Amino acid sequence: MWAVKRRLLAVPALLVLALGWVVGPLSAPARAEERIPSYEVEVDVRTDGTLHVREEVDYDFGSAERHGIFRTIPVRYTYDDEYDRVIEISGLRVVSTTGAPSQVETSEEGASLVIRVGDPDRTVSGRHTYVLDYDVRGAMNSFSDYDEVYWNAIGAEWEAPIDRGTVRVAGPVDLADALCFAGPDGSGQSADSVVREGRVVTCAEEALPAYAGLTVSVALPPGAVAVPPPILEERFSVARAFAVTPWTAAAALAILVGSLGGIGYLLWSRGRDRRYRGQVPGLLPAPGQGADDEPLPLFTDPSGPVEFAPPDDIRPGLVGTLIDEQANPLDVTATIVDLAVRGYLHIEELPSCRARAGSPAGTGCSSSAGRPTRTAWATSARCWPPSSRTAAR
Repeated sequence: MWAVKRRLLAVPALLVLALGWVVGPLSAPARAEERIPSYEVEVDVRTDGTLHVREEVDYDFGSAERHGIFRTIPVRYTYDDEYDRVIEISGLRVVSTTGAPSQVETSEEGASLVIRVGDPDRTVSGRHTYVLDYDVRGAMNSFSDYDEVYWNAIGAEWEAPIDRGTVRVAGPVDLADALCFAGPDGSGQSADSVVREGRVVTCAEEALPAYAGLTVSVALPPGAVAVPPPILEERFSVARAFAVTPWTAAAALAILVGSLGGIGYLLWSRGRDRRYRGQVPGLLPAPGQGADDEPLPLFTDPSGPVEFAPPDDIRPGLVGTLIDEQANPLDVTATIVDLAVRGYLHIEELPSCRARAGSPAGTGCSSSAGRPTRTAWATSARCWPPSSRTAAR
């Protein structure tokens, strides 16, 4: 019985091993099969200081299904603390001598120009050849005793290894000197072969690994070509964006004048008080009387008619407190009168109050010019009995 179980458990294990042999190679990264058997570059130096570059890339995709290739060319370098040096690429043309799709799409990513070659709707596999032609401006350097062509002929951005890379540089006159560096970006290792013959220098390197390339530095006699000055672009920074210069000062002044003008226009058109045309200031038109409003003219006396009563729902004590931000006795007196006017209090004038014999002076008298008065809450007055007619409603 145990033997049968062991045999039954062994069947799935054998299936897993078999699937591992079959699926393993299929799931391995297909890029491991890709390689570049040959990469040839020709650089022609023109008398106006520009370069014409022709690249022939023999790319073997193996069994991988790819849309095409990417060519990355550095076009921006740090020149100093303020500027970047820019290389201009123009006249780009791409063909495939093996019939692979050769549509071109370019974009700038960081400091590099990325050239996408291929069809996004079609894939290819196997070995194909792509030929790129383009012109370069701004790649030459001028020194006191020589002029230099410095060019990353085979970029160090290729993910596939290169079996053999060759760079040929031709000048309009005999070349003074030449160097060629092989390896990753920034490498100072000399290439396997550097041959200079008259106006031509040829560099070659065998077995370049992934992310390794070839860079050439060729010296020409001074004045052999018209070397233009480097193309510089100011690097953006917040400090320089707000630096005081004639341009920034003029822009700030223009913004200030425009802002003040806009504020003045808004104040003139919408910020002034309005009044009813033909109406006494401060008064509303009668019910049913139509009246148009208009902005209050400038330098006009804003005073209106005298009002003998506060506006509706605003009491005298409240008005007095709002005016001087204090509750004065005057405000309290005005509130008493207002309460009496609205029927909440009864104020009654009393006959003259004379001091009685033996009574303390002024007892029971609240006099103003000899006219005593009493209010509903004056219950402590001694001049009148508790049964007085004064009462709060």
